Formats: sequence, C-alpha cells, structure tokens
Amino acid sequence: MASKKRHLYCGSVHHIYNRGVLKKDIFHYEHDYKIFVGKILKYKSRYPTEVLAFCLMPNHFHFLLRETGEETPLIPIFMQQLQSSYAKYYAEKYNHSGKLFQGTYKNKLINDDKYYLDVVNYIINNPVKNNLVESSDQWKFKYLKGHL
Repeated sequence: MASKKRHLYCGSVHHIYNRGVLKKDIFHYEHDYKIFVGKILKYKSRYPTEVLAFCLMPNHFHFLLRETGEETPLIPIFMQQLQSSYAKYYAEKYNHSGKLFQGTYKNKLINDDKYYLDVVNYIINNPVKNNLVESSDQWKFKYLKGHL
C-alpha cells in the first residue's frame, strides 16, 4: 500500500500524532515519559526538526513540528527513529511483543495562523480535556516553544 502524501517542504508546520495500539497506554510511569523526551532531544539533534510544541499523554502523543529539511524532509526520519526507538525500549522494559503504536503517525499540515493557534491550544490543553489535571500548567509532559 502506498504511503499517504504528507506535503512536507522546508518551513511547513505539521500536527503529528499517534496512539498506542488498541488505545492502550504507551507511558506507564514518569520514567517512561522522561525516556521519550530524551529520545525527542536525541533525534531532533540528529535530524534537525523544529519542535514547536508537544504533549505526551498516557496512550497517545501530539507534536507541532516545523520541517527544516531543504532537500530531504526530516520529519519522517525523526518520527520513524523516535517511534521505533521508544518501541524497542518499551518492549524490553515491559516484555512486550508486537506493535506498540497504532500504525504510522498521523500528519495534518497547518496552513494558516488560526489553525496553528487552534492546534497549539488543543495540544497544550489535551490533559485538561482528558481529565488528567485541572490546569494545563499541572501537566509535566508538555512543551510549548518559548513558554517552558
């Protein structure tokens, strides 16, 4: 099956998200979240991708990423390395076999300022929407460029 056209070009901004297979948790403890954040830092330095925002939830994650690759899109490489590396960690730690993520990540091109602001608000307030905290400030596993 052919992969979906992702409209990646230098400077484009994308809402990227994925969840655990069958909506199962992919993060169980604070340490799991920290491992994933460490991998974000590792792979964003290897495959320069601008991380504008993210939020890690127990069974899914959201990113707002800006493509920085001029000739070759880097977001697909960044995401593939991030997800496969974390899946390997998870399999070893939790004696898990099979898929961790529900297919490939989803990608929505952000094509105007209002949509950008709506997505930022959605990402940062996801823990509140899911009744994990009363205020987004209480959720440790999020990032908004220039705000944290």
